[in-house]
Amino acid sequence: MYFFITSKIDSTPSAIELAMINRQRLFTKHRVPAMIVTRNYVRDLHQNMHQVGLDDEFVVNMYDYFQGTTDYEGDPLTAANYPRVKGETLVRVNTREFDVIQRNQRRKRIVLNPKGNVDYVDILNPQDAVSRRDYYDTRGFLSVAQYFDENQIIVFEQHLNPKKQPVLETFFRPNEHHEPVATHQRVLNFKGNTYEFEDWDQLTAFFLDAINTEFGGHGTMIVDRSDAGMHPLVEMTTTARKYEFLHSNFTLDPLDVVNSPIVPYTQIGLDHADQMNGFIMSTQAECDDMTNHIHNIVPTIGIPVGSVSDERLDAQPVDFSKRQAGKVIAVARLSVEKQLDQLIKAIAYVHEKLPQVTLDIYGYGDSWTGFKEEKRLRNLVNSQQWQSFISFKGFVHDLAPVYDQAQMMVLTSQYEGFNLGILEALSHGVPVVAYDVKYGPSDMIEDGQNGRLIPANNLVELGKVILGLLRQPEQLAEMSEAAYGRSSQFSEAKVWQK
Repeated sequence: MYFFITSKIDSTPSAIELAMINRQRLFTKHRVPAMIVTRNYVRDLHQNMHQVGLDDEFVVNMYDYFQGTTDYEGDPLTAANYPRVKGETLVRVNTREFDVIQRNQRRKRIVLNPKGNVDYVDILNPQDAVSRRDYYDTRGFLSVAQYFDENQIIVFEQHLNPKKQPVLETFFRPNEHHEPVATHQRVLNFKGNTYEFEDWDQLTAFFLDAINTEFGGHGTMIVDRSDAGMHPLVEMTTTARKYEFLHSNFTLDPLDVVNSPIVPYTQIGLDHADQMNGFIMSTQAECDDMTNHIHNIVPTIGIPVGSVSDERLDAQPVDFSKRQAGKVIAVARLSVEKQLDQLIKAIAYVHEKLPQVTLDIYGYGDSWTGFKEEKRLRNLVNSQQWQSFISFKGFVHDLAPVYDQAQMMVLTSQYEGFNLGILEALSHGVPVVAYDVKYGPSDMIEDGQNGRLIPANNLVELGKVILGLLRQPEQLAEMSEAAYGRSSQFSEAKVWQK
């Protein structure tokens, strides 16, 4: 069994999770058993899985596993169906909140999720403070109960099975900043025994050992999210083949692959080189740089992170004349390293010369930064009054219609690990203009054939190239034809051989 390890599956999955999903499908197509493994507790995991087309049998989550709910089926819990004792009445506060009243006192607060089902319920003490918070899985069962002290700081947490029996406990204490810190965890009555762990990584290693054993042992563990899997990987006690898949740079300074230190989570693998079977990277160029940097302590393996399906290769090409004239797209997270401000400025320059040119940006901002870069980019567009030809489209699950209308895609990143967007665009016949950065663009783009490679951060050249190509639709049409052809180099069959 192959296990692909990440933190979670969101409703708006990142490029890493999308690559994992496509890999799992490729393995299934070739009848090789493979599962995506997630370790974060996510109440809407199965809802998200179904939204991205993943069946329960191909995903195992750590909390689901211990709760015995990996393939549990149930309906979401509504406020009307929330179990109440005699004398309790339900009072709507607003569209997302209800109070449960008993003897003229508020006893509970029910909070709904965006779909209108119960998200969590606060159990209130006589002082109207939260003493316990119950979280409900989107499949309708009570999943987690959290207990709070008089200062509203969490002290204890229980994960429950559908019979409301505790299966996993976490204990907390406040640190010097009065913030809760987990001190230890316990798995209860697992195969008749109770197990204690000092931290989350130990618990995750125990989980990985458990599923490895359940599926016959000697599995292949591939860590896609290094922060979720590298520490647990080297703490496993069962026999397994161990790999880290590096989806981005392997050095702290992505622009200095010679002198910069290795990123910390990859360093874990190097520190336990005797356990590691290899580092997987999407391009041979990155493999070569990594090998030179670590002196081949751990083997490096080049496997493209994406592939083009047989269905896509067999699809009828779009007549270039039917694409929207002047339509330029970008598919990228709204994060600093993508340097979308450079693309925005280049398009503004081009628009002055060719007013029909428009730019649509597909992707979401980074929540962990407070969407700082997204706000900066939107402010740039708004302050310059460029909204009429530059649009932020957010995350879109199916980009096929977008690719089939576009005349060009542009990538302005500081660095990449491969970039699935380039491959997807080429497979839909969209020429790609990209900064020639490490790693990926030059593996897929033949300069002057199916797109253009621009020296990194040369904003003036970027604007000139975009303008020149859009002024020559015949050349773009030839590039579009070449793009379709080039994408066959990344067919499922060829990637599978690697």
